[in-house]
Amino acid sequence: ERRNKASITIISAYKPPRKPILQTDLTNLFANRRDVLVFGDLNAKYHTWNPNSNNSQGKQIYEYAKNKNLRMCAPVQPTRLSHRIKNAVNDTYIAKGFEGISAESIPALSSDHNPVLFTIEVDDIKKNNANTIQFTNWNVFQLQLKHLIPGNPKIFTTQEIDLAIENFSTQYNNAIIIASKTKIIHNQAYTLPPPLRRKIKLKKYYPETLARDQGSQV
Repeated sequence: ERRNKASITIISAYKPPRKPILQTDLTNLFANRRDVLVFGDLNAKYHTWNPNSNNSQGKQIYEYAKNKNLRMCAPVQPTRLSHRIKNAVNDTYIAKGFEGISAESIPALSSDHNPVLFTIEVDDIKKNNANTIQFTNWNVFQLQLKHLIPGNPKIFTTQEIDLAIENFSTQYNNAIIIASKTKIIHNQAYTLPPPLRRKIKLKKYYPETLARDQGSQV
């Protein structure tokens, strides 16, 4: 059960390939709602989650999510399979009020569209950062960077340098988000290694013990 029994708005969406995405449509999905999950086949392609190609819908959704501080997630594996064109990731996830999200394309059907499994931490993670800790799967992180960032981009101008830096920063942050899971903890999250924690504990213990012994002798 969620803290404060807060409600979640879940929206399953489909956008036909040739139908445009309106800014008002995106705004209506998230306006006046605290926690929102929008997922489905939006036929939106952008290099952040679909390295093979971009389209205007993908760029529009990406820019909207970035400007509104929304979380986006998509599987590493393709969700749309084709023998004529390159495979694509069409199924994406847009979230408001959630941090821990992962996605996996599952080749379980004979269809050219794979089902996608989205895993979401539904607790109030974003509102209770002091009681959470993030774990990163570095193998998934490396795989994300391998697919999303070209190893030797062609750069000829200072403007292209700026774009490459911005792209790297964006892809790096997105890879961390996709490869990480946030878990709620009920005790303090220690960052010091156990041997050092024991030494600190003993350092506090011995002076207190010595003081008690001296007091009893008096």
